[in-house]
Amino acid sequence: MKPRQKIMFIGFGLLGASTLDMLMQRPSCNYDYTIAGRNLDRITERSNLSALLATQLGNPCVVNCVQMDLNNIEQTAETISACKPDVIFSSVAMQSWNGVKASLSEEVLQQAAVARRGSWLPLSLTLVYKLMQAIKMTDLPTMVVNASYPDVINPMLKGAGFGSLIGIGNISNCIPALRSALAYELNAPVKDIDVRLFAAHAWSHKFDVSGDTGGAPFHLTVYRNGEDVTEDCDFEKAFPHVVTRFRRPGGLERVPMTASSAVAVLDALASENDIIVHAPGLLGLPGGYPFRMSKKNISVELPEGLTLQEAVDVNESCQRYDGIDSIDDNGVVHFTDEEVLLMKNTFGYEKKSMAVEESEDCALTLMSCWDQFVKNYSRQDSLNSADADL
Repeated sequence: MKPRQKIMFIGFGLLGASTLDMLMQRPSCNYDYTIAGRNLDRITERSNLSALLATQLGNPCVVNCVQMDLNNIEQTAETISACKPDVIFSSVAMQSWNGVKASLSEEVLQQAAVARRGSWLPLSLTLVYKLMQAIKMTDLPTMVVNASYPDVINPMLKGAGFGSLIGIGNISNCIPALRSALAYELNAPVKDIDVRLFAAHAWSHKFDVSGDTGGAPFHLTVYRNGEDVTEDCDFEKAFPHVVTRFRRPGGLERVPMTASSAVAVLDALASENDIIVHAPGLLGLPGGYPFRMSKKNISVELPEGLTLQEAVDVNESCQRYDGIDSIDDNGVVHFTDEEVLLMKNTFGYEKKSMAVEESEDCALTLMSCWDQFVKNYSRQDSLNSADADL
């Protein structure tokens, strides 16, 4: 019998729970499951639901739940040491953007949307950094699958001395729609079309919501039954199919797509044979790449004519569209001048560069600036309403 891998889920909101649902329902998955979180009652109830859904579908699973708070790094290290997971799936963040959006007016959201993804980096990094500190204390060779802005966070953490990270989502979320759009344009079955895409979060986000790239750099090779047919493809005609013929709902309804990308990565990490998947932030590389992956092997899958340095250059250029100018070898991130000025003028927050260990202080400052921004707009909304009643 194939040995069972131990997987621990940390961060068990909508994404974590959706990923567990999908993973448990796959008969090929051979895991011992542990869910760790602050609210033991809540994670127990939700993980039991996942296990019972899998049982209903003929794949009975058992799940173990443990109380853990990432803000207590020593206790987190003790819990991880006791569980000895082979893989940790982390979907933690200090602030959920979906939760924020649900509570704000459309006008406030439009004003906030001027800030690019990179500006909110501290909110995504802080808890992942604490997790990696705890894992380092255990000396365990645990692989971390990070769902929080891995295009940038993973290379930052590698530079700061933390390894064994891979990301999910972002570039991976685009691949099914991209293959479908190209197949539609080429009048071919989707199963005959494969791609090798190199692009960071800024590209994948723009592509997913509008069917274009917004000028963000990328490198794409298209194959039909293994033959390179890139020259036969008109990307300007094919990409818009993503938001027409293959349009999908946004917001929380799209979470299962991200969960499926997590399952694809977890499947590959547990496979005896190489599987090609797209993923962000693997091997400490910035942005997103196709990888050849298995239990024993992880390597970038480069198409003919493209070097790894050229692929990295594409991703680094693409990240500037997220407001990320560069990431130093020691993990320090630098934001673009344009983004620094925009954040200062819009939110009163100013930070040109940030080291990993500064992330929590930056996150708390950013949250304070955000709260004041929302209060200012709420006050203005009240004044406008009062004027309208006069």
